[in-house]
Amino acid sequence: FGMTAKELMLSGFAKAEDPNSGGRQMPGHFGQKKNRIVTGSSPVTTQVPHAVGVSLAAKMEGKDIVSWVSFGEGSSNQGDFHEGANFAGVHKLPVIFMCENNKYAISVPIEKQLACEKVSDRAIGYGMPGFTVDGNDPLEV
Repeated sequence: FGMTAKELMLSGFAKAEDPNSGGRQMPGHFGQKKNRIVTGSSPVTTQVPHAVGVSLAAKMEGKDIVSWVSFGEGSSNQGDFHEGANFAGVHKLPVIFMCENNKYAISVPIEKQLACEKVSDRAIGYGMPGFTVDGNDPLEV
């Protein structure tokens, strides 16, 4: 991350000495401006349009960066995901979308969520490649 253990703990325990937010971020939603880590938000899937917006801004400013965003397979059913993925695809933005599929979003099994076989199959509709890897295999990841 580029954060010291002390900085991470100050953030995690919402202490005023936290150099990232002065203790105003929710634990687990930390961000850090110096390393371009955008603060997370509680509503599911809102991080997708945020990451896409960061990529758009970087592209407009001529910066050579890539945004990375993670979410669960349940979030891939939300409008924020589809709008963000479509915008990124149409504008050829440098975004990596990483979906963690535990096959059970809150209380809904995956076969009742998707009409396709794999979440990664959705990528083709947005003009981008989709890959499925075994998340338990670090070499495959």
